[in-house]
Amino acid sequence: GNWASFEAPQVNGTAQLKNVRAEVPGLSVPVEISTAQVELDRDRLAVRNASATAGKISLSGDASFPRSCDGESPCEASFDLSTDDLNPERWNEVFNPHLKKTPWYFFGGGQAGGNVFAKLHASGRIASRRITLGPTLGATTGSAFATNFSFANEILELKNTGADLFGGSVSGDWKLDFTGSEPSYECTG
Repeated sequence: GNWASFEAPQVNGTAQLKNVRAEVPGLSVPVEISTAQVELDRDRLAVRNASATAGKISLSGDASFPRSCDGESPCEASFDLSTDDLNPERWNEVFNPHLKKTPWYFFGGGQAGGNVFAKLHASGRIASRRITLGPTLGATTGSAFATNFSFANEILELKNTGADLFGGSVSGDWKLDFTGSEPSYECTG
């Protein structure tokens, strides 16, 4: 930074992460990063060739985030992820804020930090070799799941979604709306 006005220094460069544990506001469990290449530039943080777990979810791939998400502007992130088994029940265990264990010293249910997903606008692609749908669908399993997604304002949209499921191939678009007291779902395909 400029010495005269005492601006904050700019940190740029790359780092190799191995065996890192990260507490992410909004996730009910920490993210355990086995390995990843991190690239820092002036405005963004890019995670490349990552291998990580969050609870019972194992992921690999790339992600990009802004270095700071302050103010009223949305926090734009992008992902290109793959997993061996996509199981919505396991994802709920990670993303459902009601499942986060709070320390005994947060009286009255207060928590430190905010939810990073409140302003998150995410997009990208996720693929899985296997998909497991819970007991409401009779513990159905499938393979070759892939979708493009976007998440903003508590609405998740899945576009060009496809999988080998129910003895055939299914494809379509989904809209999952989490803005109300109960989620609502729309599907075409």
